[in-house]
Amino acid sequence: MRVLERAAAAALCAALAFAAPAGATLGTAYSDLVCRDPVDVANTFDFATSFIGITNCQKVCIQAFDICVRDVKAAASCQVAQASDWIASDSAVDCAGLKGADLSTCKQGWNLDLAAWKSSIMNTGNGTRIQGLAICQQKGNQCVLCSGH
Repeated sequence: MRVLERAAAAALCAALAFAAPAGATLGTAYSDLVCRDPVDVANTFDFATSFIGITNCQKVCIQAFDICVRDVKAAASCQVAQASDWIASDSAVDCAGLKGADLSTCKQGWNLDLAAWKSSIMNTGNGTRIQGLAICQQKGNQCVLCSGH
């Protein structure tokens, strides 16, 4: 069973942690994801050109940008929390009954899976959190030009 669970975790990491949910395996607490993807969250915002012609449009743009950033960070935090819970649940099943070096090796493997999963969410290069924040920034940069349109 450990091989199936590791394959599911690897697939999730390869898909930028939650971009494509893995199916549930025997002994898994989850059957699907509970958190939104930070990129999807950022893409739901439509403030790049929404405030043209509104009095104090730049102030409204900055507020919308702040909300976008907050919501993207919340989505990423939710994903990290679910990853931790998922790994804790699956590792408890997988490592049950093991002792000594076997238990240590089992836990170490799951900790590596969790680290890879968290990295794919939060990593400064390709993490979905960073991608979502970049989308918010791009929309914010376009939006604050609202008075010049």
